[in-house]
Amino acid sequence: MAYVRKKGNQLAIVHGERAAGSGEVVQNTLFTFFSKAEAYRAQIHSRLCHQRNCCWSTSSNLNF
Repeated sequence: MAYVRKKGNQLAIVHGERAAGSGEVVQNTLFTFFSKAEAYRAQIHSRLCHQRNCCWSTSSNLNF
């Protein structure tokens, strides 16, 4: 499952899974928002799509 993680001044959508042998969590960055405006536009788009049921995304919470 993907989730939002704060990385310094940026927000990233990441996916984590445990390595079978060691049990350590390996995180893969799926997307990085480089500015607050970019994250805000994505949040608005996600909310509109969620209302219309036109996107695969179910998460619309990108709070700073």
